[in-house]
Amino acid sequence: MKTCLQKLTTLFPYCLALLAVPVVGGELREWEDPKLTGQNNEAPHAIMVACPDARTARSISVVNNRERVKSPFYRSLNGKWKYH
Repeated sequence: MKTCLQKLTTLFPYCLALLAVPVVGGELREWEDPKLTGQNNEAPHAIMVACPDARTARSISVVNNRERVKSPFYRSLNGKWKYH
């Protein structure tokens, strides 16, 4: 008579094969697909600009880089960085 451990080691490969059947046989569900990184996502963007006064804030219409430079607090992160 087989011991319990021998039975488990015999059944283990079959259990793994049964778990893999839905993945191999059909399409992946959206939460199982590693290629899918997001659905209905907007591109990241900043919508706020710090201004020293209301007059400057009113002069900035659509928030894009051309408008952000009107604020004296704007600093671009583009370019070379120093890490020391």
